[in-house]
Amino acid sequence: MLSNIEVVLKFLKQETASSIKAPLGKSYSFCKIAS
Repeated sequence: MLSNIEVVLKFLKQETASSIKAPLGKSYSFCKIAS
């Protein structure tokens, strides 16, 4: 049971990280194009 929770938490962390990185990457590339 604990291992299942750990897997879910890891998955959520990865999803959160990727959802944060995506907008950052877009705005970063946009800034590079704009400059």
